[in-house]
Amino acid sequence: MTALVPTPERLELREAVRKSLQRHPGPRGFLAEQPSGKWFDASLLEDLNRQLGLAELLVPIGCGGAGGQLADAAIVFEELGAALAPVPLFATVALATSALVASGGEAAATLLGRIARGEATVALADARCGLPDDHRFVAVPRAGGGWLVSGRSGVVIEGAGADVLLVTAETGDGVTLFAVEADASGVQRRPLRTLDLTRGIAEVVLDGARAEQTGASGGGRAAADLAWDVGSVLLAAEQVGGAQRVLDTAVEYAKQRVQFDQKIGSFQQISSKLVDLLLDVEMARSALATAVDAADEHWEDRGEDTRLALLREASLAKALCSDSYMHVADEGLHVVGGIGFTWEHDAHLYFRRAKSTQQLLGSPDSHRERLAKAAGL
Repeated sequence: MTALVPTPERLELREAVRKSLQRHPGPRGFLAEQPSGKWFDASLLEDLNRQLGLAELLVPIGCGGAGGQLADAAIVFEELGAALAPVPLFATVALATSALVASGGEAAATLLGRIARGEATVALADARCGLPDDHRFVAVPRAGGGWLVSGRSGVVIEGAGADVLLVTAETGDGVTLFAVEADASGVQRRPLRTLDLTRGIAEVVLDGARAEQTGASGGGRAAADLAWDVGSVLLAAEQVGGAQRVLDTAVEYAKQRVQFDQKIGSFQQISSKLVDLLLDVEMARSALATAVDAADEHWEDRGEDTRLALLREASLAKALCSDSYMHVADEGLHVVGGIGFTWEHDAHLYFRRAKSTQQLLGSPDSHRERLAKAAGL
């Protein structure tokens, strides 16, 4: 599994991302300092894009990007997940960039160039990112050229502050991908107060909003499907990073906290619990590595075999990493104790993120059902 190989370049990338994150307030600092209505840390986002070029990571070289691999992106999202970084890179890099690369065409290339230059954050408004029954957009031709899109999506990941909305809408030729400027007439966004306080999720309503078609007519479903699978892999990377951070915090706390004149880490119940959590993290990391390899293979070779392999491994990683993160975050709270539920500690924020990511892009049960169908069961 090449994703597990710590090459010098990847070690350097991990360290650079980690150092950039350490220069900024953590999630509690961001939530305490930011005024109402700010859904991401603009200073941190600018730092990550200007110094490290994270927005351009998966953008093809021909569109002005770095042309990186999914293994590189997985390292980045592990670190972002470990820090609960309040930046809209998941929607832009994992979802929107993947959909645009799959779409192809001049309009997609232009938007990819804006992403690479750090000029636009992009959120994908697609049924699979939220609740399928709560998503429907319809596009009709506009007099004089272009398109008008109307409809509603109840869950748009990081859509609260995105500059551009990438929408899957129904046309006479099938589901097609469209780009809508978020400040255009006819666009309404309602930020949702969700369990995870560090990710700006929004409801989006479009009422005759002007849109630009990106990619071939009828090609929107395939593009969004690829974005869903790549997103599932990179969301699993976030989950592994978060689970590792929770475990590290619990271990450090157990080494310091004293009860009955003994450090609690010496109690068998605590030490056994921490060993179980370590196994959870390592199992999740192994599933992630296999999924990243499958994603990179399909990123390079868009054949049917690599597509099916990505489907299987992405769903397996998303299901396993979701459950592992949730278990680690829950038990980590128990190790830390009552302070973990207060604003003096980050533990409850990781629990919130674990529960939220467990449901985003499909629940573990839905991914297991998808695996069963792929296996013909």
